[in-house]
Formats: sequence, C-alpha cells, structure tokens
Amino acid sequence: ATQELGAVPVQLRPGAVTPVTEVSAADDRRTEDYERQLAAAVSAAMAEQATSAPTPEVEKAVAGAISGIVSAYALAMAVAFVAASGRRGADGASEASSVASKAAKEETARVAHRAAVGRDEAIKEYGRDVSSSARTTGGHVVPDRLDFREHMRVQAESYARSSGTGLREGVRYDLATLFGGTSKTWRTKRDQRVRLEHGGLEGETVPLGEPFVTLDHRHIRYPGDPDADIDLTAGCRCRLSWTLPA
Repeated sequence: ATQELGAVPVQLRPGAVTPVTEVSAADDRRTEDYERQLAAAVSAAMAEQATSAPTPEVEKAVAGAISGIVSAYALAMAVAFVAASGRRGADGASEASSVASKAAKEETARVAHRAAVGRDEAIKEYGRDVSSSARTTGGHVVPDRLDFREHMRVQAESYARSSGTGLREGVRYDLATLFGGTSKTWRTKRDQRVRLEHGGLEGETVPLGEPFVTLDHRHIRYPGDPDADIDLTAGCRCRLSWTLPA
C-alpha cells in the first residue's frame, strides 16, 4: 500500500513493518526551484566581484548571498523526510532542524569555495588566451564584463545542479542514519539521460552504512555525494529509497 505523509510517499513492503520513504514529485519541484534560485544568487554574487578580489573575499561574498537559500531548502527536505518517517512533535522538528542546519552550513561553504575557485580558473584561462573577450592590464586579467558574466552564469548552473540532489540526499542520509535506518535503494529517472554508472545501480539495495559500487568499481554513498568523483555527481537527478524502523 502507498499513502502520502507530508510531501513524501511511503510504501509499505508486503509482509514488512518497515516503511520505505521515497522522494515525491513535490520534492522534485522544490529541488528545481532551489537550483534556479541558487544559480541566480551565485551568478549575481560572482558578477559583483572585481577580478582582482582575493579568493577568500569572493568565497565570503558568495556564501553570504546563498546561505539563506541553502538553509531553507535543507530544512524543507528534512521536514518532509521526518514527516514521512512518522515522527511528530518537538522531537521530530528538532531532529530536522539540527541535521538541516549542519548540512546547510557545509553545503554553503562547499558551493562558495567551488564558485571562487572556478572564478580564479576562468580568469587564468582568459589570461592564456587573450582575445577580444579579454585583455591584460597591469598584470591583472580583465575579461569583458558581459562575456565573463555569461561564463559565471553557466558555471553557477552547474554548481546548483550538483547541490540540489546532493544536499537533499545528504540530509536524508543523515536523518535515516539517526533514525536507525537499515538499507537504501538507488533510483534513477529511467531515461536516456541517466549516465551509465548510475544506470547500473538502478534498483540496487545496500545496507545503509555501506556505499554503492559502480560498474567501474567506484564508491558513492548517495546521489550527489560530495565525497564521490565529480563525474559521478554533477547534474545527477537520482534519488534513494530508505528502509526505516516502523
């Protein structure tokens, strides 16, 4: 049987007493909205920075621009998962808030760092290929303003796509662990955009504390796992099902 709890459907396996929570269409919409907001905020923050600004200053500016967006999304994903798990009241709210807060802080720092480093690499690339879109003045590379904005916009969208899935699944991984979850199952979108490594994981179930192993023998804890190789996580749309105690 399937019933709706909050925004996350819960499936009960025949003869089992443990619910399997899955991401719903409502979650997918929230993720898409988050990715759009995050990309716009990162792009705007980067565009406002002088090309000579030091990396730590750029990181701080980006972090300040996105922290509220990241925190709100992490909390929404946590609350939906807690509701689906059947936990109610102050304890459930406290668990959701605690896990979401920690995850949001880490993800904000991660995205800000990636953006700042990406911006530095882009400036260096402009310097190696001086053309109509860039010029060198006084030892500093000064890209054409509009061209550079477009470059950072594309980069920001890439960061956001990775962040949406990774933050959602990371929050739920931490909550499932906290709730004594026993296993997790990989789910893809089952379309032609699914990368080969993830297609090979479709429907695979492993103990909660163990990683999935791809066809080329690489480990990944969950979709968007920041500890996994970037080519396994960038733009990932997969999700997990979770087996939790009743």
